[in-house]
Amino acid sequence: ANYAVVVGASMKLLPWDDGGRMNLDDIRRAWRNPKDVHEPLTSLVMLENTHSDSMAQPLPADYVAAVGKVAHDGGVPLHVDGARIFNAAIALNTTVKELLAPADSATFCLSKGLACPIGSVIVGRRDFIWQARRARKLLGGGMRQVGTLAAPGLIALRDGPDGMIQRLAEDHVNARRLADGIADMPGVVGLNPARVRTNFVFFELSKPELRMPFLDALERTGTQMIDYPGGDLIRGVTHYGITSDDVDHAIAGVRQALTDVGLAPAPATAAVVAGG
Repeated sequence: ANYAVVVGASMKLLPWDDGGRMNLDDIRRAWRNPKDVHEPLTSLVMLENTHSDSMAQPLPADYVAAVGKVAHDGGVPLHVDGARIFNAAIALNTTVKELLAPADSATFCLSKGLACPIGSVIVGRRDFIWQARRARKLLGGGMRQVGTLAAPGLIALRDGPDGMIQRLAEDHVNARRLADGIADMPGVVGLNPARVRTNFVFFELSKPELRMPFLDALERTGTQMIDYPGGDLIRGVTHYGITSDDVDHAIAGVRQALTDVGLAPAPATAAVVAGG
């Protein structure tokens, strides 16, 4: 699960549905009893948007608000792991400001979809940021001359075509193109292209034990995917620099790799017979 109710120094993970959402009653029931000296204190509710394990489903503002209300009614803050929050905003045709309005703190990555070479950002109230900076120093964190890393982030966050947010829609289109292209191939199972909302494509093989040979064969075609942790899933991700032509190349690579590991028949070859 990519959601958690944080209790003491540990996390209590909760299940999620196909849309990547925890049940609100499950969150309420996850609270520890603050009057029981044997129980740790519940201190935080945390969720991820987009939700990775559900094939990067975007969580809409009304759901985030509902989770935030449960957290606040219980006297604890809501934190949003927004590594790909801009993908969620583009997919839902809304703003990051609206998606994070109920949150007390959030993080997002400048790398990944925004294509910067490095960097993540934590946001929250001024006093919270002061505590975060102090904690970083206590743990030995810090970097000199960081402006050269911040500069790409400032470019990425620009509005419109001068930045990297608006173009995330291209990644989503390319991911759906990939899913449509491979979903019906022999050997590919568990892929519903309609569930591709952002830039992740998850699928399985009819013989899961062939995942690693398949990925090796796929890499030989010039396409890389990964064995997604926690199950039999394979993940493909579209990002900046991946074009529709690259996706077509990947589709052809998947077909070839499936053939190489014996999950799909070799394509038929035509022969020309010369007559006498």
